[in-house]
Amino acid sequence: MTDIEPTEDMLMEQVISDGLQFVKSLTDYYGPEKGMEVWNTLSESVGKSLHNKIFMAMLTGKSFMTVTFAANNSGNAIPVIKCIRQHTGLGLKEAKDYWDASKITSQTIKVAKTDIAREFRDELRKLGCIVF
Repeated sequence: MTDIEPTEDMLMEQVISDGLQFVKSLTDYYGPEKGMEVWNTLSESVGKSLHNKIFMAMLTGKSFMTVTFAANNSGNAIPVIKCIRQHTGLGLKEAKDYWDASKITSQTIKVAKTDIAREFRDELRKLGCIVF
């Protein structure tokens, strides 16, 4: 296995996902008025292009419902495959295929709920995977 260096696209996907989660968390905690204030300020701070990408991710639900990861020399094949199966409902072969492919390039898996995606990401990180 080789270390997988994150590409510019992978890093941008992480910025979009984190930006969306940040705005959502602030809105959940402080309310919609503060959420809109932060949302409007975001465009001024990071530029219209990124603002629009975050908006499109919000509309499609893409960033909340997907998990993108790479193996990163993690020798934890069995725990990672179990983790994939647990959070996605995939069978053993499909989960193993994702694991094998993640040693070459990042893999994106769609999950059923936002909270499942969050737990899935956290567990993959604990298992030594790179999570975008």
